[in-house]
Amino acid sequence: MSKLKALQSAKICMELLSQGIDPITKNPVSECEVIKNSTMISCFQFIAKMLEENITAQEEIKKRFFVSEERIKNLKAVDEPITITQIAQNINFGILPEENGFIPFSAIGYWLEQQELLVRVVTGENSNIRKQATDKAIAYGIKNLYTKNGNIKNVIYTRQAQEWIYNSIPEISEFCIKNKELFPEKNFIPSLKAILIPKQIEKQEFNLTPEQKESLHAFAPEAKISEITKYLNSFINETQLKPLKNGIISSWLWSEKLLTKLQDKTYIPTKEGEQIGILCKKYIRNNFEHKISIFTEQAQEYIFRHIDDIIIFNSFEN
Repeated sequence: MSKLKALQSAKICMELLSQGIDPITKNPVSECEVIKNSTMISCFQFIAKMLEENITAQEEIKKRFFVSEERIKNLKAVDEPITITQIAQNINFGILPEENGFIPFSAIGYWLEQQELLVRVVTGENSNIRKQATDKAIAYGIKNLYTKNGNIKNVIYTRQAQEWIYNSIPEISEFCIKNKELFPEKNFIPSLKAILIPKQIEKQEFNLTPEQKESLHAFAPEAKISEITKYLNSFINETQLKPLKNGIISSWLWSEKLLTKLQDKTYIPTKEGEQIGILCKKYIRNNFEHKISIFTEQAQEYIFRHIDDIIIFNSFEN
């Protein structure tokens, strides 16, 4: 028997007892029995009221996590790998605070841990805890994304994994109900933007069509990183897609060990970076020597060949 049904049964018993009725036989009890005592009747009524409040709370919890079949059917997986946060955003899109059926992204992660598809590991000098996909997860389309030096950058979910998670929403909802203490109320409040302008379609992350990717080419003998970013953003409609920020390409090149960062936060090429055509040029400003990375046609072409990696990296950084 579930907790909710047990509470409902107990409430019915208390209500019958408070009315002088035997819950088992449904017959009135004799006048001499203790349960006819006015004090006992008050106790039964009080307990019945407390049970009713508990039942109402349990029903609210169930509604809070319940996602309708219609909403589940409308969820569409996408071809490009996405993060668990993006999956949760897709499930919860457009939900207001007073509405039900919200699935926290942390709930999906906890549930995947229970399925032995994610595991927590301690990494780095600061002993950071992060999740990574297990070997078992590969069969579900859940994969680890690695940096060039072999460290796990994030966990990504392929189309196969997205579809499987969407189909598993009823199980995830049940998990939320049973473990409600893990998901306090504050996790169910959408962003202020979603509350104020729920009908506005949020811009998608920067992306290019296959045709646009094919058309990318070196556009100058030498270019700054800001000029490369501006060139890439010229392909998109900024009313629909978020533009690529200036620091994204530099951060990606740094993660690939093609750039290194100086104390003044300036990026200059490593030996590997020089091999792909990134130059370090010096200039004088305010009587101080400064350095800047310049990208030759070779370096520009390298970036454009890896545009898919940059797009995925950008989605994780935002």
